[in-house]
Order: sequence, then structure tokens, then C-alpha cells
Amino acid sequence: MRDASLSVLIATAAALAALSPAAGAAQSPWSLRATDRIVADSIRADTAAARIGAWPVTAASWYNTTRSSPFSEGPVWLGRGLTAAVSAGGAARLGRVTVALRPLAYWSENRDYRLFADVPLVNPDFESEWLAGQIDLPRRFGAHAFGRVDAGESFARVDISRVGLGISNASQVWGPAVLQPLALSDQAGGFPHVFADATRVPVGVGRIDLRWIAAHLESSGYGPEHPGTTVRALIGAVGVFSPRTMEWLEIGGLRLFHQYNSSVAYDAESLLLPFQAFLKDQVASTPDPRRETNQLASFFARIAPPSSPVQVYAEYMRDDHNANTRDLIGEPDHDAAYTIGLRWASDTAPATVITVETVNARMTHLHRVREQAPPYVHSRVIEGHTNRGLLLGSWMAIGGGGTQLRVERGGSPGNPDWVFDAWIARLAQGEEGGTFHGEPTGEFGVGVARSFGSARARWQPGILVEPGFGHIHSWNVQLRVSASEIRR
Repeated sequence: MRDASLSVLIATAAALAALSPAAGAAQSPWSLRATDRIVADSIRADTAAARIGAWPVTAASWYNTTRSSPFSEGPVWLGRGLTAAVSAGGAARLGRVTVALRPLAYWSENRDYRLFADVPLVNPDFESEWLAGQIDLPRRFGAHAFGRVDAGESFARVDISRVGLGISNASQVWGPAVLQPLALSDQAGGFPHVFADATRVPVGVGRIDLRWIAAHLESSGYGPEHPGTTVRALIGAVGVFSPRTMEWLEIGGLRLFHQYNSSVAYDAESLLLPFQAFLKDQVASTPDPRRETNQLASFFARIAPPSSPVQVYAEYMRDDHNANTRDLIGEPDHDAAYTIGLRWASDTAPATVITVETVNARMTHLHRVREQAPPYVHSRVIEGHTNRGLLLGSWMAIGGGGTQLRVERGGSPGNPDWVFDAWIARLAQGEEGGTFHGEPTGEFGVGVARSFGSARARWQPGILVEPGFGHIHSWNVQLRVSASEIRR
């Protein structure tokens, strides 16, 4: 259950409102949510003069009784036992330049556990219990407690007219999903990258928003590693189009390429990978092993009429570079996943927002005749779609999918008084239909969190109960408390 006060780590109420679909996210399209742009737009809207300000301290702790969580809170991995995190910082704006520093530090008790009661460990060390050697997704980060300092929601950007340029570690979400974005989510927080974006560019019959990134990803040190380097480049681009008379309609697509770090990883050819031909047979082949890549591509749409309390959206992702037209059209379910979502917001106080999303990423019948793998598992870039051992996409998708319901009640946009979560999620798959050793395997989740304010802070205690099914026999209970806007 995501803790917005910590994982988003945006200090101003205006910026938090911009991240809420109920508020409309006027600064940027909902399907392209980049923290650096949202915060810069919010600060610029407050004043035209230079401004320097500190953000309140945010702190949180979690306790998992039986096993680690299948999701993370931004860059914070939630292992078995106690995890604690703290973040603070400030922002400054001078003319067209905005700079924010919001580092985060966390510590995890990292106690040992077994996820599957009746399936032998493939690797007795720290790798994934069901994907050992296939993806950098450790079940534990070593044998002892550990801590980490992350740059968090820090960035520097310059805005000139509709164009923004900069360097950032801030999180971003590409695609319309609220709970389970497929290709790029804030599941693992941010990562170091340079970027260029263009906002609301007129293109005749409508407008388009664009963003391009060149990022630096690292391995965890507890999963499979490529000989010679533990660093990868992630090059990506996303575009979102809205018709001139229907700005409530968003249609977009994105491409992301993983490539091992080398002398060619950031040259012109690599930096332009998202703009190359869509089909592999239209791209000149090269024998250079340094140019081995893995592509994720997705297409998405969102419909949110301003006169309606309901919005619907969907995203379809392929975790493979289509070889040719026959591959694209004839086998659309090969290494593919989709998310469908619906969101309803009341127009009466206290506000109620209900979000339902379903993810289907199960391995299909094509597994009988053609190799398939779970989403984010890459044969050529063996760390997969991860950074420091955390997934960059949907935590539900890798195990086959699931359905999640969230109800938010009262409070303000981005800071509800009550949050209720419920889900059913598959957490492992290896066969047609998304089963694991012959059975659907995963967990149910039911949780509630309550926010309230005091003179010194805004508090949010919560509890989450996660009974397993299939080969997961244990129950996990997660207790959590966070404090934001801490004052002396």
C-alpha cells in the first residue's frame, strides 16, 4: 500500500494537488507525470520572483512480520522486520532555473524468510526464489541489516518557453495508470538521468507533450550481474497527444531501451534509440556486442471528460522488440501485458475517490511453441527492468497480474484522511496461464490507513494484512506509521 507522503515526497500542497487526478493536473498531462516538472510549475505559479524555501521533514517506519513486501515505497525496500526512512530538503528558484534537494535515507532490519513453503530454493543465497539468475530482484539484500542514502526527489532544471532541460533523480510515471503503471512507475523511486521535455506543443489538430531521458541504472549486488559492468544505460522517450477540442482525451506511447554501460552507451546512436524504426527488421543489424539492447514499448489512452466524475484508461505493453509486422500483428500476446483502470471522484464533501485497476501479464499459450518470460525479465540484459534490485514497473505484472481497489475518503487532493486498499495479486509464474509449479500463487491484501494532524506533524498510521495462496502458505502483517510536515 503506497504511502504518498513518503514515496512522492513533494512538499507543497499545490504540487500534491497536481498529482491528483481529481485536481486535473493542469500543469502537465496525467499520462506524463514527472516530479521535477510538477514541482517547478508549482513553484513558478506561486511567485514570479526568486524564492528559496525548506521542505518539512518526512519520516516513516514499517514492520513486516513474516516476509518482505512485493512492492517498495519509492527507493525504500521493505524487508522482513523493521524498516525506517527519513527525508528532508529544500527548493530554490531563480528566474528560469529551479533546483530541489530532497535526499532520503533508510535502514532495514532485513531478516531472513522463505516465500514458498514447499518449493526448493534455486539459489540458497539472496536472489529471487523463483527467478534466480534471470533478474536482479533479490529476496534479501545480504545477510545483515543494511542502510542506504538516496538522492530522492532532487533535480535541477531550466525552463525556456515550452522546453525544459535538466538533470534529475526525481521519480516519474509514464502512462495513465494510478496504481499499477506498466512500463515506468515510481515503484522504485527515481534514478539519475538527464532529460529534455516539451510542454503543450501545438501540432495543428491538438497539442503534444514529450519527454526524453538518458539514465544511469545500477545492479543491487545480490542478483545476476553482467561480466565486466554493474551499470546500465536506460534511454527512453514518451509522447502524449490531446485533440484541440478534447483535451480530456490523452493518447500516447513510449519506448525504453536497456543497454550495458560502455563507450557507446551514450553516443548519438544510442541516445536516439527511442526514435529508430519500430520493427527490428527495419533496423540495421550490428555485430557489436556493446549495442545489445532490450526494449519495452507501450501504448496507452485515458478518457476523463471534465463533466463526468468517471475516468477510464488502459495501457498495453510489449516487453520485446517486435521482429517484423507478422510478429507485431500475429502474436500481440507474446511477452505482453495490459492494465485497465477506472477512477471515480465524488463532487460532494467529504470527497471520495475510488480507483480500480486490473493487470493481466500471464504467460500465454504461445509458451508451447515460443519462449516466453515474465514481464521485465530480459535474456540479453540479465538485470531486467530494475534499478538497485527494485522493479521499475508494476509489482503485480511480473507474477502474472492481479486486481487492486483503492478508496480514498476526505482530506485534500493527494492527502486523504482515509485510505482503504484491497487486492489479489499473483507473485510468481512460470507456465502457461500464469501458474507456478501447477498452481496460481500469490497473495490477497487488505489494508487501511488513517491520516490526522497535530500541532507538530501530520500522522498516518496503517495496517496491511497479506494472506498467501498457492505455494505461499504464510500470512504477513505490515504495520506502518508516517509523519510529514514535522515541526519543532
